[in-house]
Amino acid sequence: MYIPPLIELAIRTIYFQLGFKEILNKTNRSKQRSKTKIGLRDIEHKLQELGIKRGDTIMVHSSFSRIDADADEFIDFLKNYIGQQGNILMPTHPKLTEENGILIYDVDRSPSTVGYLTERFRLSEGVERSLHPFSSIAVWGRDKAYFLKDNVNDKEPTLPHGKYSPYCRFCLMDGKVLCIGVTAIRRATISHVAEEVLDSDFPVKDFFEEHGVIIRRNGVFIDKVRVRRANLTKSRLFVAKSQLLREWTENNLFVRDSIKGVPFELVHSRRCMEHM
Repeated sequence: MYIPPLIELAIRTIYFQLGFKEILNKTNRSKQRSKTKIGLRDIEHKLQELGIKRGDTIMVHSSFSRIDADADEFIDFLKNYIGQQGNILMPTHPKLTEENGILIYDVDRSPSTVGYLTERFRLSEGVERSLHPFSSIAVWGRDKAYFLKDNVNDKEPTLPHGKYSPYCRFCLMDGKVLCIGVTAIRRATISHVAEEVLDSDFPVKDFFEEHGVIIRRNGVFIDKVRVRRANLTKSRLFVAKSQLLREWTENNLFVRDSIKGVPFELVHSRRCMEHM
């Protein structure tokens, strides 16, 4: 159902500003226990059907409660399916702490806030995590060094999804975004790449805010950096997702599919970035 952008703006204001998000999250968690789950064989068949093959580069978003396996089994399944010549990425947006008014990001210790599966993945063998403290990402595979290089640097206060980010490099590589148990329009982080690559040319005034962050690794100081991220209040209110869904559909930017009623969607990342 298409919702006019101004109506959606009003709904999103109520949703974020009055705490409805937290209420709905609690309700959804209680409902998840009785929902249909899909097994690894189901997922394997769907991956093959969608043309995802060994050596591909994928970014996974999921509602792990919809998968009938434990986290380590699923991670091993993905690694074996994609193989070491491919790449697997998962967002691991960290929980930051604060000391004396300065944000602290510990690459090894700051837990992921976007699900149990992402936390298990970042701790699994062969996985490394990006240094950018906002929207950090964990990477496994052949091109790990390419994805993680210079995502924070001395040239400028970098953006989490901007030109130096793993997200942008993923799009340039034309990686495939895989959404299991969640919809792409709600979860696909690459929807932010275009606005951050545009950077100062993005047509919303003061959309990006600068922050100082101390980066540690296993408690040991690495660096103090200046980085930027979108003003979250403006970001939440700016994008009308109902309109994006219509555009993505009309331009064949993603595949909407399901297994036993569980959403299973694939986004073509480079086409999505270029369109947006």
